[in-house]
Amino acid sequence: MPIIVALVQAPGVFGDLLETVIERDPEFELGVRVGDETELADLHTEPRLDAVIVSTQNGSIPPIAGRLLDERACGIVVAIATDGKNASLESLREGPTPLRAVSPDQLLAAIRRALAEQVP
Repeated sequence: MPIIVALVQAPGVFGDLLETVIERDPEFELGVRVGDETELADLHTEPRLDAVIVSTQNGSIPPIAGRLLDERACGIVVAIATDGKNASLESLREGPTPLRAVSPDQLLAAIRRALAEQVP
């Protein structure tokens, strides 16, 4: 079963790169791509999301994305700065964990690890 990911507010080439890396990895599937952080609240209606990747100015997780975890709409939220230098990952089990200078492939590996740790 693939890891279903939502990509939020990832503009231009940056977003296209993330989308391409997700689509090329056989363990991942892009469930939805939305262009605005305000649309995050609507993601709880998606049938199944394992992770949400949101692009922010500083790589910190916006409160509205954290709400998706609280509502159990997804298991992982990752925020990545648009310059790729900072990122953070938050899961149902752990608060925000900083990730430094991650490539798109490293980002997917971090999501994969975090989801594996959630399996009972």
